[in-house]
Amino acid sequence: MKKFKEMYSDHMSFTNEKYIMNEIPQKLLTSMSSILIKGARLKIENYSGMGRIVSDSVMEALVNKIAEYAYVERTKNWGWDYLIRDLENNINSLGEVPFTRFMDAVSDVALNILEGYIVDDINEILEFVNFGYRLKNNVEAPWICLNMNTNTIKIESVTELTRNLCKQTTDHIEQAKEQLKRSDNSRARKDAIRDCLSAMEALMKLVTNTNDVAGANNFMVKNLEIWGPKVIVTDGHKLWKIFHEVYTDIRHGDFDISSITIEEASYFIDRILSYVTYISKIALKDLD
Repeated sequence: MKKFKEMYSDHMSFTNEKYIMNEIPQKLLTSMSSILIKGARLKIENYSGMGRIVSDSVMEALVNKIAEYAYVERTKNWGWDYLIRDLENNINSLGEVPFTRFMDAVSDVALNILEGYIVDDINEILEFVNFGYRLKNNVEAPWICLNMNTNTIKIESVTELTRNLCKQTTDHIEQAKEQLKRSDNSRARKDAIRDCLSAMEALMKLVTNTNDVAGANNFMVKNLEIWGPKVIVTDGHKLWKIFHEVYTDIRHGDFDISSITIEEASYFIDRILSYVTYISKIALKDLD
């Protein structure tokens, strides 16, 4: 099970303005016991192994796992009703642990102890309390971060820069901004990247008066005294090739060829918009 801190080591730098990013909402805590009890019952009902699972054993394992994360003693009780009381007490104690430990507790219990039965239920309450993460049924990467404000490039500043230079570029970036509001959705992430690539393509063709990205790249390489260092100038073409050779569905809309994580999307969007910003500034300087 991948630890939350390994996935989002900088989570304490996230603001809580749009989503709750590094605090444990009280409503989430008070809802956990009913969700976990539902998960225990579903696990019992759907068990298909040899013999019969004793319901109290499932609840005991659940109670003790929460106790482990909450820094409290393992239960010494037996019987469904007594164990539920212990579960509720342990969940209250869980509200006092560090945020990362709470997140690890939720993912471990939901995916390992309760085998993924309550992922949808957990995500429903996370959405209700405006929490900035969603749980995936994937122990290698259990959490998705919704806070795309971690991008270092601010979209508003890029659109302001390109507005009087290339309307098509600005329009594509505005579309990307709308897609990023649904960054927990893989298709929306791909659409955001596609719009950023289209913005870059439109800009490169306009400022060089060429017909495609390769032609624009060649034009700028031949005029480095205007466009600057080759290592920067050629980055647009490199990015273009990446999404034609590696993430091929980004450009062509195929749902099945590749997937892209929020972290990858954030990296590429930052990189594309950095390039757009650089080329725009050079072009505007040349116009002056």
